[in-house]
Amino acid sequence: MKKQFNWLAHLFILVFCCIWYTFFPFSTHWLIGSILLVSLLVMQWLLAKKTAFSLKQLEDKLAQHENSFKKLGYELNVASSQVSSVSENLYVTLEENNAFTQQLFAQTEEMTHLNTSV
Repeated sequence: MKKQFNWLAHLFILVFCCIWYTFFPFSTHWLIGSILLVSLLVMQWLLAKKTAFSLKQLEDKLAQHENSFKKLGYELNVASSQVSSVSENLYVTLEENNAFTQQLFAQTEEMTHLNTSV
């Protein structure tokens, strides 16, 4: 939007100068025309400076957000690794628990068999 406005301002200045110097070619009004032209050019320069400043601010915000997203990606990677590690530990614990349960069940059956045989 600002880029379009910038181009429109350039076009306005060009058309204004062409019309001005067509109707008042180096006449007594040259001083007024020159002052008007200089003031328009100064306004255009200030507008370009303001636009460049706002673009710089947007670029800085973009760089800041990119850094934040990189940090977030690293943190997500760490969290994913931690979840994977905990999941693996739970799997190992579950396997050990199943093995212990089977051993306990086998010992219980043996004791039951021994008690019934006595």
